[in-house]
Amino acid sequence: MVQFNQQRAAEEAAGTVRYLRPLYQAPGEQQAAMALPVNAPVATDVAATAAQPWPAELAQQMFAVRSIVQQAGGEALSSAQVAARFRRTKADKVKPLLDTLAMMSLVRHLEPEDTYAA
Repeated sequence: MVQFNQQRAAEEAAGTVRYLRPLYQAPGEQQAAMALPVNAPVATDVAATAAQPWPAELAQQMFAVRSIVQQAGGEALSSAQVAARFRRTKADKVKPLLDTLAMMSLVRHLEPEDTYAA
């Protein structure tokens, strides 16, 4: 954020102003496009896909299940596939957590296949 503010201040010192609502604030000017940083792709290694221990606390379980779905990179996973990423966990334990995460809009529930994606 600090770097962004410094960049903005330097642009304004050079005479470039970026408006939040250019059509209203400066209808006669054309605003240049701003280069935004791109998130680097997340590399998954063998350790990340190895079976993890099942957390004891509910909040930790929710976080772990959500992390597994996010690490799938948009690939849809069934509750059995998510459960397979944990040691000594079955799909019937994971499914209610996935449903709760879907109700909270933290994961997407794909109805026809009964799978979940980030």
